[in-house]
Amino acid sequence: MRAKFQSVMEQVILVVSIAGPLTTAPQAIKIWAGKSTEGVSLFTWTAYFSISICWLLYGISKKDKPLMIANALLIILQGLVVLGTLVYG
Repeated sequence: MRAKFQSVMEQVILVVSIAGPLTTAPQAIKIWAGKSTEGVSLFTWTAYFSISICWLLYGISKKDKPLMIANALLIILQGLVVLGTLVYG
């Protein structure tokens, strides 16, 4: 029973590692499509970006696939937000 639960949880976490970061996409789309950064904090998004780099490196060191996937996606999306803020801010 425990092994079955663990297997299901691993599958759920793999889906979450992809779906979770995609929640950042609307912010990136809003900035790039609308060419506006109103209400967007460069400091906050740069902090998120930096933290995701740390988590990605940790995930790589532990060979943790969900951590690596989630944070690689976050780095891309958060990077788009930071870059968009620099371009249009």
